Amino acid sequence: MLRQNFRHISWLLIVLAGIVVAAWALGRAVTDRVYVMQFVYWVPSLVYGLVAVLLVSFSWLFALMGQPYLPSSFAPEADKPIEFVRLPRVALKTRRVVGAACVGMIGHALIAETNGLRWLEPPPQSQGGQRVVFWNAATDFMDDYAEKIAGVHPTIVCIANPAAYCKWEVIREAVGGDRSDAQRYGRLACFGPWPVLRWGGTSLEIEGAKARYFDGKPSVDRGQAMFVEFDATAEYGRPIVVWVVDLPSDVNLSRQTMMKQAAAAINGFSGPVMVRGKGGLDEEVEAPKGFPAADIIAGDFNTPRGSASLEHVVGGLVHAYEQAGYGPEPTWHREYPLVAIDHVFTGGPVRAVGYSSVDVGAGKHRMQIVDVAP
Repeated sequence: MLRQNFRHISWLLIVLAGIVVAAWALGRAVTDRVYVMQFVYWVPSLVYGLVAVLLVSFSWLFALMGQPYLPSSFAPEADKPIEFVRLPRVALKTRRVVGAACVGMIGHALIAETNGLRWLEPPPQSQGGQRVVFWNAATDFMDDYAEKIAGVHPTIVCIANPAAYCKWEVIREAVGGDRSDAQRYGRLACFGPWPVLRWGGTSLEIEGAKARYFDGKPSVDRGQAMFVEFDATAEYGRPIVVWVVDLPSDVNLSRQTMMKQAAAAINGFSGPVMVRGKGGLDEEVEAPKGFPAADIIAGDFNTPRGSASLEHVVGGLVHAYEQAGYGPEPTWHREYPLVAIDHVFTGGPVRAVGYSSVDVGAGKHRMQIVDVAP
């Protein structure tokens, strides 16, 4: 009776392992196209792999314990015949198939999802490009906030939720000194080594985010986006447009719906569009509806890398990680990083040649550092 129970447990464990593998495969295929599946996709592949391997291993153990004879190391009495356990053919094939699926799943996580083969490639040669930095510190106060950004030698700085106190002149000096220019909108900011030609910003009007309370007052995050057009003609042959975005972090929000709403707000943007006039003063001008096409998009999307929903906002731009990154490179949480929810995308005349997420020792998110070139 005990052996029979062991066999039942063994089959239950192998079935559970198969369900884990199937859930992983379905999550990778669907990503967040379906609301329920976004939670399946958000679980890291290595977690699925670890759980599945443990289930298969214990299934083998219980299967052996459920056979008439135990392996010699478990034989209770020396005078009993010693036989190595051989599982039934169906049991062997089932466990081998599920075990092979586990190996494939872990291999996919280590090679395909993390661009593992890029470890073998030589580092890219410097092409006289620029360094794009995005950071959502998500903190109220940080005495050396600007110094941490300046310390990574940026050329273009994109910020979401800056610290309450910031020496903005330190960042200006780091990206180009007197030649640099900058623009802020709401909780977003963008710095570059070229003059700002025009800019605009908008709320993304995301619905469904839960209210948060600050000093007893409710605040609902509906998302923000800003575009800045820099006169980078000398480096790229034409001006380049940078978008900076920050989307709500509520786990309960459907990412497909959220990104569609964000895209609708960006495409429907009707101004004001501001042009940097004489003396650095901004003047409102007439402009076509929508943000101008982006060459760089940086921001906290609160949506994991690889999610299908991101395409609604970024369109045909390519993730900098796909172009030049390798390894896990998570961006949140800074101290216990699990997922990559902060992203930089490039397109047009701009291409990423280096990518990393860096723990600068403060804030809630890791800083993204992307080297780009024409």
